[in-house]
Amino acid sequence: MHNLPPSSHTLFPNINAPTPLQSSSLTTSSTNPNQQYFLSATSLSSITDLLQEIDYYRTICHMIERLSELLSLWQIINEHRTDMLIERLPESYLTLFNGTNGPFTVRTLLDLDTLFYDTLIAALLTSYEQNESIFDQLMGRLVDECPKLCPIEKLILYKVDLFLKPSSTSITNQSLNDQHQRLKQACQLYKQVCDRVNITSFAMTLNTFRMYDELLDLCVTAASKRDPCNQALNYYYGQLDDQQQFLDVYQRRSECYQALIDILELLYQRDGENTLKTNDGSLTLNEFIRHCLSYDDEFLHVKLFDWMMNKQFNEKIKSYRQMTPYLERFIRYRLKLTNFNDYTTLDVAIAVLQVVKDYTTLCQVI
Repeated sequence: MHNLPPSSHTLFPNINAPTPLQSSSLTTSSTNPNQQYFLSATSLSSITDLLQEIDYYRTICHMIERLSELLSLWQIINEHRTDMLIERLPESYLTLFNGTNGPFTVRTLLDLDTLFYDTLIAALLTSYEQNESIFDQLMGRLVDECPKLCPIEKLILYKVDLFLKPSSTSITNQSLNDQHQRLKQACQLYKQVCDRVNITSFAMTLNTFRMYDELLDLCVTAASKRDPCNQALNYYYGQLDDQQQFLDVYQRRSECYQALIDILELLYQRDGENTLKTNDGSLTLNEFIRHCLSYDDEFLHVKLFDWMMNKQFNEKIKSYRQMTPYLERFIRYRLKLTNFNDYTTLDVAIAVLQVVKDYTTLCQVI
């Protein structure tokens, strides 16, 4: 067989021979070697046009995605008592359905605000509050078909509201036990989304019903979910190179303990220095602090230490030093932070340093 040169129609041209495009570029490069390194005004204009076109298509895709979810939601609503749901809407939205503002079109769906759909979804779910199985089925469909319009955390909060509704009934032993059971179920739901929602209000509800185990467990779970790498603690002790970068995670984790700090303040105002047991089943201030310290969460312990330092509870802190392994690190940091000038810190430091037998630092304190 003869080795023929490839024709212009050959699928695999000779890779050693320069193609017309390569020849052109080589010629251009040889005549103007700097041209390939600079973008002309025309090229910049083309890039701008391209970016605008990309942004346009993103907007179109976002609109199509939203419309798809809205139509899915409307389909779900049409499978149920639409007239009953519309009756639950505020007066301002009813004009949309009576035709006074023109026909109800796809454009109408897109123009309606989030509040309208939140109200509509709430009305849909509330209509089945007495039927938990249908309620759960609706939640599942809404999450699957409308994930952005109906995020899981929003739907779970609807269900939590459903569990908490019986609290308005008269409280007997039976209804109180039922309420505790419902609060436990609501607590489990909150744990699923506690990294995305504020738990302070619900945590205070748990405190009202003296459900301290569930309260502490929820706060600690939320903290670990929001800050799995324990960066908030490192931020507190100034051990991160870029402190500002981790301020957000510090604040988000601190928010998980806000209910505990609020409860400490309530107990402090109620008990003062009185440690007598009350008759309503609530814990005293000392008991609540000990309960918090029983959880192995160093950042929680630090928050408690800070609160007690601000109250000048140096004697209380010293009495808890056998309960926590984190007091020594905290006190050493406080000594450095206060430059050995804070009496409460010095008083606690003497007790802590004697236990760990750090006589060098102890001499500096004394």
